[in-house]
Amino acid sequence: MSNRCRGKPEDFIGKVFGHLKIIWVNEDGTCSCRCDCSNIATLPFKEVIYGRKKTCGCRKRGNLRLSEGMIIRGVRLIRQVEDEVYKTGRKRRWLVECVNCKNQRVLREYDLTSQKVSICPKCKAK
Repeated sequence: MSNRCRGKPEDFIGKVFGHLKIIWVNEDGTCSCRCDCSNIATLPFKEVIYGRKKTCGCRKRGNLRLSEGMIIRGVRLIRQVEDEVYKTGRKRRWLVECVNCKNQRVLREYDLTSQKVSICPKCKAK
């Protein structure tokens, strides 16, 4: 058992594992989690804390729906901006704002839904 997984199940409420934030631990060995996609899912507690479950299943299904005001890994989505058209299809782009320093930038939707969003360049420099 790793150090990050020790303690009572109640100690894990509010902690984030992958894209899941534990909001409640049930007595039957499951936990209720809020995913980045705003879904609430009931999943096996041990699978969440040991990293075997990282999402509610939205990434597998491709169902992550982005909407204005949503916060993903430290950036708030402000609005959808122009689409870029490539040979492979249309790429959506979003105007986002860092929740810490309010720096705004434009990111591709793919970068938001995959794990490619990095810390804000201004916050990283501090």
